[in-house]
Amino acid sequence: AVCGDERVYLLLAFPFGMGLHIFRDLNWYTIEKAAVFWLPLFALALLRAWREGGRWRWVPGLVFVAMSWMNLYMGMLAGFLAAAAWLWLLAESLWRKERTLALRRISHAGAVCLLLICPLLVWQWAIMQGGPQLGTPERFLWERAALDGFSLVPLAWNRLEVHRSLNLIGVGLAVLGVVGCWSDRRVRFALLTGVMAALISVGPILLPGPVENPVYMIIREVVPGFWRVAKPEVFFHITWMLML
Repeated sequence: AVCGDERVYLLLAFPFGMGLHIFRDLNWYTIEKAAVFWLPLFALALLRAWREGGRWRWVPGLVFVAMSWMNLYMGMLAGFLAAAAWLWLLAESLWRKERTLALRRISHAGAVCLLLICPLLVWQWAIMQGGPQLGTPERFLWERAALDGFSLVPLAWNRLEVHRSLNLIGVGLAVLGVVGCWSDRRVRFALLTGVMAALISVGPILLPGPVENPVYMIIREVVPGFWRVAKPEVFFHITWMLML
């Protein structure tokens, strides 16, 4: 949908869908971790809603509910991606009046997502209130989130070296794409959104020492329920998809 050449998108979709990171700790009881297809599917639906409107404004909501039901982490990533697209179009509409139509389309798609996800959120909230507590916010932060992030030193994605977890040819092509196509709005959106997702994926510890990650800590304080995030490394799926 973005590049228009099936040879290119099939080649670059392969390292996303079949990356070693996905198989890093995959077991029969965590099989939903392999369902990373939901993220590009949601991105495709969002892109169609952005460009075409019409019936496509309802599709992201349907995908959003299905992916959230299967894996709440995937739903969280979709919400982040939709919010980033909405904020980008809002900023553009302040000085490009022709972009207001796309902003209305994305706003409609986002409203549908929120409406359809409400029953699942209410159910999850009831479970959290009535069921046994899995741990305090501090334990989730330092005993889980701090251990399952994208590590900068050493450079690793969920304890798997970057040169193993990422296809280096894809990384190189992403760098060339940013350098050669910087004037393209889509490239700037992908870079900004990907960098923000990567900062979140690092988790609460930015560097050994430890040096706390201010971006992660601010989001943890501002976003309700974010303290339950035990695997911030999932946010790097957004970065990796946008790079490719």
